[in-house]
Amino acid sequence: MAKSRTKNRGRRGGKSNNLLVWLGTALLPIIVLGLGGLAMTKAMGVERIDSAFCYDRSDQAEHVVFVDSSLKPDLSDQQLRDYVSGFERVWDRAAPNTRISTFTTARDTATSVPTPLFQMCRPPRTSNEQAEIGAPGRTDMYLQREFGEAEALYRGVVARVLSDAQNSEVTAIDSPIMEQLQSISRYDAFQGRDRSLTLISDGIQNSETARFCAVQGDLPSFSVFQSQPRYRRVEPRSFADVRVDFLKVESIVLPQPGAAYCTHDEISIFWQDYFESQGVRSFEINRLRHGG
Repeated sequence: MAKSRTKNRGRRGGKSNNLLVWLGTALLPIIVLGLGGLAMTKAMGVERIDSAFCYDRSDQAEHVVFVDSSLKPDLSDQQLRDYVSGFERVWDRAAPNTRISTFTTARDTATSVPTPLFQMCRPPRTSNEQAEIGAPGRTDMYLQREFGEAEALYRGVVARVLSDAQNSEVTAIDSPIMEQLQSISRYDAFQGRDRSLTLISDGIQNSETARFCAVQGDLPSFSVFQSQPRYRRVEPRSFADVRVDFLKVESIVLPQPGAAYCTHDEISIFWQDYFESQGVRSFEINRLRHGG
């Protein structure tokens, strides 16, 4: 009888175990889905804009602003206003969550490896823009306040860049424009499908590669320059499909003593051909002339 009771307990245990296995198998997808939904909800609930006002997105638009800090310190009031307008245009045209990276050739920031002076994003301003990038819902009032904080920070960056452009202690001695553009083309945060570049410079390359205007023959047509060995040393990786806005500062009369071998038109044509050879999506040049 004892043996029979033991056997019966074994059969009941087997049935119970089978039932648990069956229930576990049946409920597993539900449990997984439930936990997955909980994890997703939790993740969505804790996602926050970071300290640079950015949301991490694989399809994020990228905009680089490159300021050549070898410019003359005697820019006119009109040119300074144009500088500010150029930066404001970058901000105003930026789509929600566009990452804006600012590079300069100022002596206190220039390095052999391109490092942005500052990097931040233009955050969503409305709940519709917030939804466009799939970010957690926020009220318009909250987003507008956050946008205002980001805009104030951006204006502070602009103020520093303009201050450096006028400060002889940090103004760059040389002007390695092509070297910097090559580095920017390799910059990790400038490899996406939606890229824009704003270049603020007089366009006068001045480095070991070439000294436009100062050395006769150093500013040939771009097609000639492109065929020379020195170009291969500074050739960019790619600016294909990039939108380029060139704010060309013309603060001196060309030609002149010390810069006898170029004109402003020749410089403009060179850079247009340089970028178009890279297959840019668009190239726009705006001249900031001496004296306004």
